[in-house]
Amino acid sequence: AAQDAVQHLIGLGHRRIGVCRNNVMDRDHRDRFEGYRAALEASGIEFDEQLHISRPADVAGGAAALNAFLSSAAPPTAVFFTDPLMTVGGLRRAGELGVRVPDELSIIGVDDGDDTRQMTHPIYTAVCQRSPELGVQAARWLARACGGDHQGDGPFQLLLEAYLEVNQSTAPPPGRAVRVTSQGQRLV
Repeated sequence: AAQDAVQHLIGLGHRRIGVCRNNVMDRDHRDRFEGYRAALEASGIEFDEQLHISRPADVAGGAAALNAFLSSAAPPTAVFFTDPLMTVGGLRRAGELGVRVPDELSIIGVDDGDDTRQMTHPIYTAVCQRSPELGVQAARWLARACGGDHQGDGPFQLLLEAYLEVNQSTAPPPGRAVRVTSQGQRLV
């Protein structure tokens, strides 16, 4: 679904797409980052290390990433945040800077199942997961295992497909990318 998210941006015309991932590269964030890279490669867009930022997976990390992206010499026209709280931080910072999402910058994030996307303005386009269902299935497996019903010798594995939900935070790229100074002053 992360690959679908970036393909969505490419389909809208974006070619400079930033990615902000958790600075702890766990499996979820690695999968999301690999989906980003796969979408670029499939579309013939070269990976640009300057469009890759890792920050803590929290609101402040998302805000700091947006500052870094928009103060670069060649800012992106879209950003994919690999964590819900980072996405909220990026959206909030865009609002503080007066950057209109999606008219001047498209943002896609991840929503781990608590409907964070529904609590933002605009409601952000998201890679959605059914995390509550994962929790239910893990509890069932654990209850069976503790009861002696091991159902096989290997570790518990369950794959629930994520999906892309297109909402209000993506649009075709602007004629010119928004740039700000490191202090947050908009450059004309």
